[in-house]
Amino acid sequence: MPNARSSTVVPLSRAACALAVALLAPAAAAQALWTVHPNGSADFTSIQAAVDAAAPGDHVLVLAGAHANVVLERAITLTSTGGAAILKPQSGPGATAPALSIRNLPAGEHVCVSGLTVFVGGGGAPHAVGIADCAGSVWLQDMFVDSYGAAALDVRACASVVVADCTLQTNLVPALSDGTPQSAPGARVADGARLHAWSSDFFGSHGTLQGGGLPTPNAAADGGAGLVVEDALVHCYGGDIRGSSGSTFFGASCTSGGNGGDGVVVIDGPSGFAPEVRLVGASVTAGFPGSHQAGCGPAPIAGQIFDAAPGSLVALPGPARRFTLPGHANSGAPVALRFDGAAGDFAFVLVSGAAAPGTSIAGLDLHVALAPLLVVGPFAVPGASATYGANAPLLPAGVEGIALPLQAVHLDASLALHASSPRLLLAH
Repeated sequence: MPNARSSTVVPLSRAACALAVALLAPAAAAQALWTVHPNGSADFTSIQAAVDAAAPGDHVLVLAGAHANVVLERAITLTSTGGAAILKPQSGPGATAPALSIRNLPAGEHVCVSGLTVFVGGGGAPHAVGIADCAGSVWLQDMFVDSYGAAALDVRACASVVVADCTLQTNLVPALSDGTPQSAPGARVADGARLHAWSSDFFGSHGTLQGGGLPTPNAAADGGAGLVVEDALVHCYGGDIRGSSGSTFFGASCTSGGNGGDGVVVIDGPSGFAPEVRLVGASVTAGFPGSHQAGCGPAPIAGQIFDAAPGSLVALPGPARRFTLPGHANSGAPVALRFDGAAGDFAFVLVSGAAAPGTSIAGLDLHVALAPLLVVGPFAVPGASATYGANAPLLPAGVEGIALPLQAVHLDASLALHASSPRLLLAH
């Protein structure tokens, strides 16, 4: 059995490499790895130019830089080596579009966006990241989405979306043209979409964005909900879902406050899709009311932790299980595998030839193809967390990159099984 020390190299190195060569290398040999750096030292200077040149299944590695809006509509692995960002323009082309759009992905295709910061710093866009009308599977991992102007994430009509180790933060939202303040959630999931989140945080808006020609608010803004689910399915494992506090408005003679935002809102809308929200070990909090002067109208109220349609919400205690490893690594380089769960767990890593739309097997939410599949382990988790050393796959000659989907499953002391985070490792 492997020893839980970061210096220990476990059999995953050889097993993953063998699986990658046998299952992925023939297809990967026909795929390309495109690099992006704004200084001209890479294949392209912008992310969108690389995406436009890429064929389905190609990999785009972003080395640095701030980049304008990105649209993905086919199977791409988009990975940052650290420090790269997508920024929505303040004016001109792209000012009214999301910073990152993933849409119309065909069935059987997979998009993974890893390690990027997405920033929206003004009004105009409906949301910072939009994922819509995708029959294939979409993964976001290790992302920081920081939005001033609209909801951080909007997901609609998608078969399978995974959010792993991400922070989705909605800050301030502009008022309407007449000054009416607005709020926005950290994420909105609707229209039959299915989203599974692991160790990810969702924060609603906490005030009104002003300046730069934006309307001046005429009242306090309510806090935004952490997560809004309408006619959709969402499962959250761990993470922090937070409704934000209402703002305070200082009028000529009165100080008034906005209502606190709800933690999780579940709406059973008109589509006929029964909404479902399952929370395992997730922290959910509601926002406080803004400061308010007595006699200045109705006093604001705190948000609700849950505002859910009857029967739509199941909240279970944790701990949620978590599996992490880097989103990218050089061929053969050391990587650290970390497992978080309960003391006494044993973890097994599912190493697959492909990502797959989420499916529930024996109550486990799984997101990797089950055939062909290699199961590696067990990895002991003696103290609720353990880190092991391994190596990224060695790439065969002629192969520029291999995207390796993995997911961990934990066996606890009572012999119950728990799904852990799906992760994608790009070896290059």
